[in-house]
Amino acid sequence: MFGITIDGIDAIHEQLSKSIKKLVITGVLKKGSPLPSVRELALDLAINPNTVQKAYAFLEQQGITHSVSGKGRFVAVDASDLKKISQQEILNVTALQIKELKNLGMSLTDIKAEIEKIYEEGNK
Repeated sequence: MFGITIDGIDAIHEQLSKSIKKLVITGVLKKGSPLPSVRELALDLAINPNTVQKAYAFLEQQGITHSVSGKGRFVAVDASDLKKISQQEILNVTALQIKELKNLGMSLTDIKAEIEKIYEEGNK
């Protein structure tokens, strides 16, 4: 369920965070769904509990999960809310990259053309 690879490009805690987000976006995990305990998930994935804790802390910091003392961690958002959060995060990064392209002398016309090209490649 939580797809991670030890030899992946991203750190394991980042892979785990992305995996949980994907499960929420696809509706596998719904708002209010409990997450496995840190120990349970660490044992299941054969990873360090500190790695799971780091992923859980990151998700809580983003408002995607929340903790209930003595009961565990739960999904705090529904799929549509998480999609909006994720889109905004990507747009923020994209805005910085577009500003950098502008600073490197790329015209608005060329930037738009590249964005359209990337968008069309995603539809193939």
